[in-house]
Amino acid sequence: MMLNSNWLKERLDQGVREGCFPAAAAAVGVRNHVLASAFAGEAPEPGGTPVDAHTRWDMASLSKVLGTTMVALRAMEEGQLRLEETVGDFFPEAPADKAGITVFQLMTHTGGFEPSFRLDKMLTDPADAVRCILEVPLKQKPGVEPIYSCMGFILLAKMLEKRLGAPLNELADRMVFRPLGMAETGYCPPAGAVCAATEKDPETGKAWTGVVHDENARFLRGISGNAGVFMPLCDGIRFAAMLSRGGKGLLREETLKAATRNYTRGMDEHRGLGFQIAGSPDCFFSPAVPENCFGHTGFTGTSLLVEPESGFWVLLLANRVYPTRESTALFPFRRKLHAEAWRLFHEPLGAEELYHLIQIPEEVRRMFAGWDREDRPFADQDIVCRLLTRAVWAEAEKELEQRIGEDPGHLRLLWEELRIARLQWPKWLQAGIPEEIYRDTYAFATRYLYDGRKAYGRWCFTAGWWFQRHLAMELFRLGSLEFELIPHDEGKRIYIHIPTNASLAPESIDDSLKRLRAFLADFYPEWADAPVYCDSWLMTPVLKELLPPASRILGFQRRFRLLSVNRESMGAVDWVYPGHKGISEDLPEETTLQKKMKPFLLAGGKPGWAEGILVTESEE
Repeated sequence: MMLNSNWLKERLDQGVREGCFPAAAAAVGVRNHVLASAFAGEAPEPGGTPVDAHTRWDMASLSKVLGTTMVALRAMEEGQLRLEETVGDFFPEAPADKAGITVFQLMTHTGGFEPSFRLDKMLTDPADAVRCILEVPLKQKPGVEPIYSCMGFILLAKMLEKRLGAPLNELADRMVFRPLGMAETGYCPPAGAVCAATEKDPETGKAWTGVVHDENARFLRGISGNAGVFMPLCDGIRFAAMLSRGGKGLLREETLKAATRNYTRGMDEHRGLGFQIAGSPDCFFSPAVPENCFGHTGFTGTSLLVEPESGFWVLLLANRVYPTRESTALFPFRRKLHAEAWRLFHEPLGAEELYHLIQIPEEVRRMFAGWDREDRPFADQDIVCRLLTRAVWAEAEKELEQRIGEDPGHLRLLWEELRIARLQWPKWLQAGIPEEIYRDTYAFATRYLYDGRKAYGRWCFTAGWWFQRHLAMELFRLGSLEFELIPHDEGKRIYIHIPTNASLAPESIDDSLKRLRAFLADFYPEWADAPVYCDSWLMTPVLKELLPPASRILGFQRRFRLLSVNRESMGAVDWVYPGHKGISEDLPEETTLQKKMKPFLLAGGKPGWAEGILVTESEE
């Protein structure tokens, strides 16, 4: 089982079948990288348009974090709000039991307010909401213990509006959504927006669609401190990425750390500033995730979980209240989803998953099956550690071969190295490197199997000495080309390697170089300015004598400034004529290069080897 979009899609489809929700959108990621995303069901209702990344969901109480909490934290950073300020500072008419309640107590749900009461049953004018909240007796004395309260957050939003001089929807748009590029998120979605339906109104029989489900927020014209935000998955991913990177792009790191601290440890609910913190009895996260996780839920079926140390997050958007709010099947489903995602985020890849991913031939898989069942590798932890260390990996690979002993075709060696590749899978996940790059990088093993069979007539693997670069996460295939990150005495260097199945078409090379820059920016920013080299027989000047000027190989050469040439090297022969030993009339002539090089070699020519450095745009 792999943590990817296929897995997540299966889980959402399962949720629909089991009646947890009629529709859902979800994503799992690490920092600003999405590891999995999937959709299930239709919107606004079953039979409608298939859910996608732009379907908008009623966030319900997740709005407390998306809108009210973020606006409050931004206001604190700007010096416009302090945690110790009180309700009485904003509303002098507040009665004595509520005048001293602080912003801190409102945000940690320790203000003592009732969880909720229906404003629409007590008022006719939304403008009287503050007066009503201040008049209703507290459930308990402030500061004693957390009582989750929508009313406290409605009041907090009114305090923010009064201090900052604008309605909450405008504040959230200006201070949160626009800075994060959440262009489709906000209160009161516009006409034409595709929104997932929530509960059916018992009076009309019609589902609330694009109109907030929460009764108090609806009474307040859709703009409320406790609910009202509508958000699609594409925007939710941006928000999750911000939180999982310490507030990057919106908040200072110290602000978010203060907001996600557990201020009610030892109590029935664990609360930060606006956030729920993991570890309390029956919390929505799952007992399987660490207690430093934070997030929030929404009554309609939405939730966000973030584990700040790794940057791991899970975003689930669903409409579990359609057609009624009676179903609670979502709650165990969500805990199980969190637990499974967290486990897969740390679990090595299964053997069959890897073989299928990189398309190991079925015949070779059958050979591997017995070793998989035995699971008695020759590569112990010491060998594994040394195979991942450039200075000693060649020595470790030789020692592993000695431990293996007789190994026709080096297939046991390949199995051992693929096993280490499976153990390395969580590191790729935790770095956020896409599954596609993992697949393309390790598919070199399959390519060598087929190349070996073509050259020698049997399945064999001749690149055990090369595998360590992949295992150590120092070589990656990006498009047509492979790129190896090599520390050097004179600084970092990146070396291009050309796989046997690479396309050297100009557009393919351009694509690979573009991918390299994006890859470095995302995952290895300290390598972003490293020069790029190619040390290969494909760089030798002799090829200019053998190939036409329009040759793609020569076009590739022209991208580099030549640094050195070894004119005596015969290394090219093994690459151009794999499986053939020596120079003779028996050399094949299947490709243009083979046809051109054969008479050159028979006449005593040496193809040579060369190294060049990629010419940058500024040097051209």
